[in-house]
Amino acid sequence: MNEVNDLKDVLDRIEGKLIAASKIYSAMNFAVWGAVMLLYYVLGAFVGFGTVFTIIYWSAGAAVAFWSTSYVWSRMKALWTKDGSENGCGRSMGVLIFLSWIAGSAIGWWLIPSMVPLNCATEIGLLSFIAISVFGMWLVMELYGAKEREMLPAFLVPIAGIFSIALVQEKTMLIAGVIIALGFLLTIILYLYSAFRAIER
Repeated sequence: MNEVNDLKDVLDRIEGKLIAASKIYSAMNFAVWGAVMLLYYVLGAFVGFGTVFTIIYWSAGAAVAFWSTSYVWSRMKALWTKDGSENGCGRSMGVLIFLSWIAGSAIGWWLIPSMVPLNCATEIGLLSFIAISVFGMWLVMELYGAKEREMLPAFLVPIAGIFSIALVQEKTMLIAGVIIALGFLLTIILYLYSAFRAIER
């Protein structure tokens, strides 16, 4: 009986470490996206936050972040499979997540700026791009059984920020960046908290 309990304890600790590692990888993913966003504001301070610069930068920045996301995804798969190989479920989830970012890009960078008659249309488009894309990613993961509630601030905070941007209309690009950074930082904190809980349980 003691041997069974000991084995159960060992398995629980292993599972806790696997969960913690996956949460840390997820936190790293949001940290990369946050760094890409902050670099946008650093460069924008020198060249301005025009629509052309914004589209060019985020096209390049998203490519870098997507590469990072794919690396994190491969490491997370390796934690839960013996050889890290990808099955059909993993591929379909990855495709749907990619499509959510395509949809967010189309709505945030094209549809909203062309339809919103405000000086802050680009800023609203940026917040919408992040909110829609991350929401789509979260929804796909929920549908596939991956409960990633730590991601909620990453899209709820930008959604709330859209209304504040529309009301303030002053220093809106800076405010938009702070709002996104806040959502991502809260998400990182929640992921790290979940990782610590998984280790300590």
